[in-house]
Amino acid sequence: MSTSPSNRPLLIFSCLACAVLGYALGNLEMTPEAPSPAVPEVARSDRDRGEAGADLVDEGRHALRQAWAGHDAQIREALDPSGTRSALRGRLDEALASADGAGLAALGQDLFLRDLSGWAAHARPPRRVHRGDEGGPDADRCASCHWKPVMGGGAGLVDMAFMDGDGETLESSLPRNAPALHGSAVIAALAAEMTRDLQGQASRAVAEAKTSGVSVEKSLSTHGVAFGRVVARQDGTVDRSGVEGISEDLVVRPFGWKGHFATLHEATLSALHLELGLAPSDLGESGVAALIAHMASLPAPTVIPPERSDQMARWERGQARFESAGCAHCHVPSMRLLDPMLALDSEGRVQVNVADLAGLERDPSGEGYRVWLYSDLKRHALGELLSEGRSHDQVAGDVFRTPPLWGIDGTSPYLHDGRALDEFAAAIFAHGGEARSARDAYRAMSDVDRAELRAFLRGFTRDPRMRVAGP
Repeated sequence: MSTSPSNRPLLIFSCLACAVLGYALGNLEMTPEAPSPAVPEVARSDRDRGEAGADLVDEGRHALRQAWAGHDAQIREALDPSGTRSALRGRLDEALASADGAGLAALGQDLFLRDLSGWAAHARPPRRVHRGDEGGPDADRCASCHWKPVMGGGAGLVDMAFMDGDGETLESSLPRNAPALHGSAVIAALAAEMTRDLQGQASRAVAEAKTSGVSVEKSLSTHGVAFGRVVARQDGTVDRSGVEGISEDLVVRPFGWKGHFATLHEATLSALHLELGLAPSDLGESGVAALIAHMASLPAPTVIPPERSDQMARWERGQARFESAGCAHCHVPSMRLLDPMLALDSEGRVQVNVADLAGLERDPSGEGYRVWLYSDLKRHALGELLSEGRSHDQVAGDVFRTPPLWGIDGTSPYLHDGRALDEFAAAIFAHGGEARSARDAYRAMSDVDRAELRAFLRGFTRDPRMRVAGP
């Protein structure tokens, strides 16, 4: 039997739907074991593995539509590059002007997957090793470096960026491992909230010092994380030398391995410039807003424990080992987000609720949303083994921001330079400095205890999503 090209998607989908429904119906009688109460309910996946058939059929239909739409778009752009780009720019501008967050997110996904090498008004030749602040370019689309294990994820070893070099030799550069983007908009909103809180504490200390006529020392803390202290003087000046983990401006910068960027807008513009060779005007404000909207629409990572009761018991012991070793001191398991609104553009014309888009659960207290990020979003000195021997953007060579661990499973290689290829142990053993005691505690564990801790980390993943590769 032969099929025409126009009927091929329907035939593929029919086979896919039958296979998925057959699997689901064949497993209806299998009752999953009850989850252990030791696992935070908010951190569990909301997907019942035994009853996922209908959801997967819907996802399969959506994934097929996306694959064929992407294929058609590539053909249209090949036939009329300038006309296609002009039309897309018009749709982007219209979506931004009408404050259409959903429309921007859909267009942002298109941009994320699209070859953008032809969009630069002043194109530069590709360069594998970046030349200082000029960068590469070393890629042609966002998805070149954010695809593992799913689109919007991290990078493979061959996708490493070699930044701040001389443009020629690897030895001159700083290797950088691209992070996964799932949950990044949630982290942006959380960091902004922390910044407002810290700066407010400092301002209140200044007001108190002026009123009382004596200096006021104020310990800085927000969302359960300490950031040192400031001393406000009666003349309105502030001694910020005691600030810890962030710059003296008290801005929490959650993006970049060194904690360089406070917002997704800053981080996106930097990536477009350094990796893709694009100036802000090449995509325009609406294009950047669309990319941020797409990142905001990606579901937040989750924690999925094993189903089997014997594995569950060991997984829970791994959770206890994680905490007793001191890992949770920097990789703080969760924080509460009170204000989930995030601006997609620099002027705040379009705002989205990142908690709704990312599928966050309400906090048990009823106030805000619980974010299981496993990070304190601070910078820490991590010792000689991880030191790069020179500073980067005024941050010392051995100082790095605590990367969130949520969604870490399947995003290898690990660490800023990708040296830990696919094993958590190599990343843990590289820690020193402020993390030395946690590393030594892990080293002192038995092989069984180490394995259980690593199994716990393997639970930091994403709900399964279906994607069909383009034709």
